[in-house]
Amino acid sequence: MQWSPIILLVALFSAWWLTRSRQQKLHLADEDRAAINIAAICGAIIGARLPFWLENGFTSGNWVWWADGKTILGGFLGAYLTVEIVKEARGVKVLTGDSFAVPTAVMLAIGRLACFCSGCCYGRPTTLPWGINFSLPGEMDSTPRHPTQLYEILFHTIAAGCLLVLERYDLLKGQRLKAYLLAYAVFRFVTEWLRPEPVFAVSMTAYQWAALLLMIPLLIQWRLHARRLKQQPTLALEESLPPNNT
Repeated sequence: MQWSPIILLVALFSAWWLTRSRQQKLHLADEDRAAINIAAICGAIIGARLPFWLENGFTSGNWVWWADGKTILGGFLGAYLTVEIVKEARGVKVLTGDSFAVPTAVMLAIGRLACFCSGCCYGRPTTLPWGINFSLPGEMDSTPRHPTQLYEILFHTIAAGCLLVLERYDLLKGQRLKAYLLAYAVFRFVTEWLRPEPVFAVSMTAYQWAALLLMIPLLIQWRLHARRLKQQPTLALEESLPPNNT
């Protein structure tokens, strides 16, 4: 039985359910909430596929977003940018990132299990005792490799736990998603040396460059939001009010 589609559906449903419960606490109109969520989904799909569209063109296979040929880093960047653009266009000032932090971590922890079951996204050969043979039918290579999918599952699981603690004690309010994405960018930059990816430029892979590119807007927005939160001490109170749907 092919488990990957089922695992991906569980990951998406978990993210939807967790996001919905958190966004109900935000001071957002229903129309704004819907626009932000649609922007996040569309931006993630486009961002995840964009590198492959640029490399291979807009073929029929490249339009199937759940098939092979996606990058989480591109999905992060696409979702983040489109949400910020939509919020600016609609004049939404409420910081919505915190509502996506835990759901995203949980979704990716589950989603990477699909990669592991499919035998994709594995790492370089290793002699470590936990190395796994990911050779697929028709392939001759039986070399144990780094189970980088499991490394990512562990990272996102720990991240989800840390984010839940931050939520519980109301720490890093307005910055939790950025903290999580920055941590993942660093994690992915480092673990990229365990992956059999070709060098793109300056002895680094395209994914390492994407990680660095993701850090730039995150750090800029961290600074801007920190200043905004300092200048608007009533923001936390406003976000805790019931949504105005009139």
